[in-house]
Amino acid sequence: MRAAARLIVFGLAVLASTAAAKDYGQLGAMFPIEEVDLLKAISARLHAIQNNGDLARAQQVLKDRTIAGVMRPHPVDGLTPASEARSFTYDPSIEFDHDVRDRQGHLIVGRGARFNPLKMLPFNETFVFFDGDRKAEMDFVLARYRGRRDVKLIMTKGAPFAAMKTWHQRFYFDQGGLLTTKLGVRHTPTTVACDGDVLRLNEIVLKDGT
Repeated sequence: MRAAARLIVFGLAVLASTAAAKDYGQLGAMFPIEEVDLLKAISARLHAIQNNGDLARAQQVLKDRTIAGVMRPHPVDGLTPASEARSFTYDPSIEFDHDVRDRQGHLIVGRGARFNPLKMLPFNETFVFFDGDRKAEMDFVLARYRGRRDVKLIMTKGAPFAAMKTWHQRFYFDQGGLLTTKLGVRHTPTTVACDGDVLRLNEIVLKDGT
């Protein structure tokens, strides 16, 4: 009986709450929930750009910038003409801070060991780093090294392809200053050659400062 009475009371409470509910109408604008197709949106945008010519102009700008970057790369930052003759060395040795083992666990190189690549691979060339936009440096490398196959002429500033066309000489460029940073080159022109187990760098002062 008590269970039945509780059930009746619960039913009456539900009916009372339902009867008290009201419809307050629509309080604001209602919109259907739709998910935008991202690929369709991108495709539509590209078609619009293509139709008004913006895509072709953007492609041409990118092409021109790429060609300009190849013909005249960004100069290596922080280099200045040598103001005094200086000679110093660079040791390419690598010191291992951990053991190196093969797949079977056999020790190949122990921690603390030093490896000098110059003892394994001969370095028979001379690198010459120079500013290709500075007339004195260009004149210097052409007069001393032009036509030599054992020398690499490496610009840190300038237009290597234009110089090759003019002088019929191969030129390189230190992209991003990778080599000059590694070797510690700070001034130009600087020559780099093997000296026993180290590399010797010579900064050369030119009389004409232009």
